[in-house]
Amino acid sequence: YKNGAFLMTKVLVSNDVLRRDDVILFKVPKDPLKESLGRVIGLPGDTISIKEGVLTINERQIDEPYVPRGMKTNNVLSGFMGEGEKKMMPPNTVFVLVDNREKSSDSRLWGPVPGANIENKVIFCIWNCH
Repeated sequence: YKNGAFLMTKVLVSNDVLRRDDVILFKVPKDPLKESLGRVIGLPGDTISIKEGVLTINERQIDEPYVPRGMKTNNVLSGFMGEGEKKMMPPNTVFVLVDNREKSSDSRLWGPVPGANIENKVIFCIWNCH
């Protein structure tokens, strides 16, 4: 989503289930006063790895059609996981990546997002969507 887009969201309640590729609004784990928008990539129990720009979940390479053409998912320096390192997501957390991987921070830097930090799920874009 672009800056300035108007999004319809749903406030999550305890029995709502998040799925891979859901876009969520959440409090940033390292700075809970800030909110961020990101895509759920890994679910509790999933093993995530990024090596040479390729994202794998549970040993399967992931196709990411929502990432801009030519952009790779690279690890960040001094982040949550090293190049090729495998990390299992703890219970009640999700691994979140932003679609603009080169210009934003996400779980690659600060680790999984706890369920308590997740505020809303994006349902659809209303205006300024492209």
